[in-house]
Amino acid sequence: MIANRDSRSAAAFGARARLLAMVAFFVVVALTGGGARADILSLVVLRPLAVLFAAYAIMAAPRGSLARVGGPLALAGFLAIIVAVQLIPLPPGLWHALPAREAVVRIDALVGMESAWRPLTLSPAGTWNALFSLAIPVAAILLYGALEPGDRFVVIKLWLGFAVASALLAIAQLLGNPEGPLYLYAVTNTGEPVGLLSNANHQAVLLVSAIPLAAFWGSRRDRRNKAKLLPGSLMAALFLFVVVLTASRAGLALAIPATAIAFAVLLRSALAGLAERRPASPGRRPLPRSVVLGGAVAATIAVAGAGLFGLASRASGLAAVVTTSAQDEMRFKALPTLLEMLGRVWALGTGAGSFDKAYKMFEPMGALSRYYLNHAHNDWLEVLLDHGLLGLAALAIMVVWVVRSAARLWQVRSLTTLERVALAFPLAAVAVSSLVDYPMRVPVAVTLFVLLVLAMRDGAVIAAMPRASGGGRAGRPG
Repeated sequence: MIANRDSRSAAAFGARARLLAMVAFFVVVALTGGGARADILSLVVLRPLAVLFAAYAIMAAPRGSLARVGGPLALAGFLAIIVAVQLIPLPPGLWHALPAREAVVRIDALVGMESAWRPLTLSPAGTWNALFSLAIPVAAILLYGALEPGDRFVVIKLWLGFAVASALLAIAQLLGNPEGPLYLYAVTNTGEPVGLLSNANHQAVLLVSAIPLAAFWGSRRDRRNKAKLLPGSLMAALFLFVVVLTASRAGLALAIPATAIAFAVLLRSALAGLAERRPASPGRRPLPRSVVLGGAVAATIAVAGAGLFGLASRASGLAAVVTTSAQDEMRFKALPTLLEMLGRVWALGTGAGSFDKAYKMFEPMGALSRYYLNHAHNDWLEVLLDHGLLGLAALAIMVVWVVRSAARLWQVRSLTTLERVALAFPLAAVAVSSLVDYPMRVPVAVTLFVLLVLAMRDGAVIAAMPRASGGGRAGRPG
């Protein structure tokens, strides 16, 4: 009886079960967490499941393993405290003295509600939503901490698997009905290749980030000690093709360095493999490096050309790149207003998830139109608008954590500089795109970002993956 109980416990909480739990959790996030809106119905499923997965990770984690993710958990706790404090009701005298509350004060006087207690946030519902949203990255951190060190390389596989699925779905969306069932969200870029996401720009950022990761994965050996250059190259080409089809300006701009990095990583790996290979017979010689280089360049040009042809065949996509839409013009014109807001609320902010409500208090009459600004489209700035000085402190801590984690890659001697850059590129891509968008408000993007940073902190995980140009044992499968 006791032996059977122990075997069942091992099956439920063993290393394989914990790895499967991580994969299952990510599949749930990928299918239900592709949008940034607070009113997405799938969040009703995703967030409770995230809590359950987090509880499982706590129960299943080997003793002491979660201590390795104590820093990220502390950061998540700090963020939760910042948001929770914004929900504490304040005395009316104190609340009325806060900046950007003048319109509410006048309304209170008109309706006789001068004595009402209110929280700091201008949107309690939005702030509660922000607080609940932390369950997803916390679950990801805990599940990662519960993994065996040798299983943590699954992070890159998860990103690539998501990117492949989203890219293929995006192509199917373009070939199918723009109003058909292949679009997973009610509010989406209809007719655009959004894949598993609701926004084409977010799709482009995640796919362009995956291009160097595909090259890195392709340069690693598998369990049979063989490199995966061909599938890695095909994945990178697929991602580039779909990024071009999205017509996202940020995606297209980031695609240039992403493709260059991927090309360099794959080319170096291929040339190193040819250099190590001996002729099978006296009359047989390996292909000259010039042939390999020419073929790789031709393949890259062909992929880029195919993507540009696909873009040109979509008039709306081409117009999105070369013209400025009414929404774009509104975002540009809103910048002075956003800076004015920051000058008023820099100390305490207006509350998490309150941007659209707060912006309406500052929006000039001449800027009113049938479009509305749901986000600042500069997430760095919006964090300051929402959280004030505490938000600035949280950003500083997060940047230090990310930079220090990326720096660990430079301590892994088995990596080349190109491979280190390929692994760190997604972090830079998200940071840059956040200057003009808000990708980190999408649950699946946050999950991938957090997991990749955690993996980079574990330099030994990356070091265990032999490169195609190196000898020695194969290590765990890549």
